[in-house]
Amino acid sequence: MGEQEIQNEITRLEAENAAIALKVGAVGIAGSIAGVYLANKHGKKFLGKAGYFIAGGMIARLPLVLIYGDKLSNNLARIQQLQGQLTITK
Repeated sequence: MGEQEIQNEITRLEAENAAIALKVGAVGIAGSIAGVYLANKHGKKFLGKAGYFIAGGMIARLPLVLIYGDKLSNNLARIQQLQGQLTITK
């Protein structure tokens, strides 16, 4: 594998990781907003809304973290392996 191919693969894996992080973050924000809406609907005060905000984000993100966690770990390991190959060739 040439140096340019390694760089392209690293870029592709980093873009894939960024896309996964964006999905997880967007779902977390949506869950947090839903938590605040639910807290407001139940008449909670500030601390109740803050708690629902945190819990909503965590609960909404949990399935995606479980689904994509291995993929992220594998991508990061592959990136480190490819960067190691780049340093050996230089």
